[in-house]
Amino acid sequence: HTRLQGDWSSDVCSSDLFDIVSTQMAIHYMFESESKLRAFLRNVTDRLVDNGVFIGTTIDSDRLVHRIRQSPNLTIGNSYYSVVFGQDTFDAEFGLKYHFYL
Repeated sequence: HTRLQGDWSSDVCSSDLFDIVSTQMAIHYMFESESKLRAFLRNVTDRLVDNGVFIGTTIDSDRLVHRIRQSPNLTIGNSYYSVVFGQDTFDAEFGLKYHFYL
């Protein structure tokens, strides 16, 4: 079993191939820029064997933006998690930064 951890938004220095590539609650960081997202997707594609599987989870952005717009301080959450935004506009495809804490 091989495990490769790290920042997949730039070139990955490995020739290992995988049956499964998984990213959990982190894919939103790849949307910082189009180039970062494309590099991530290229790395996933290049590291999967033929018929390999990519598993990714993230939060529902429509629901998140709806709740953030109702929040007075650009923060939502409960005792288990919090999401903090640094801006109050949500019309760009890339560059909308937020932090997700468990």
